[in-house]
Amino acid sequence: MIHTNINTLGALKAAGYASKSIKTELRDNLIAALRAGKPSFPTMHGYEHTVIPQLERAILSKHNINLLGLRGQGKTLQARSRFEGAQAGQWWKISHANDFQMN
Repeated sequence: MIHTNINTLGALKAAGYASKSIKTELRDNLIAALRAGKPSFPTMHGYEHTVIPQLERAILSKHNINLLGLRGQGKTLQARSRFEGAQAGQWWKISHANDFQMN
């Protein structure tokens, strides 16, 4: 559900938005993907039996995760892909800071 008429913090709260921690939102999104039978890391290939299970366990346990590696190995891509379908995306459009009014 996308709410396009929300322009203020007051309107966001009135629409029922509830803040979640990033770790909780990541965990909820992963659980939903696993229940739906979707791959948890669709852009990551060749690590189905090694890295992916470890990342899933870390996210489910709400652990801190550091992605280490050389340039060009997709660390940023993997981190950003975890926010696909995130709760905030349902409520907020990508905008500039001056698009919001404080009420």
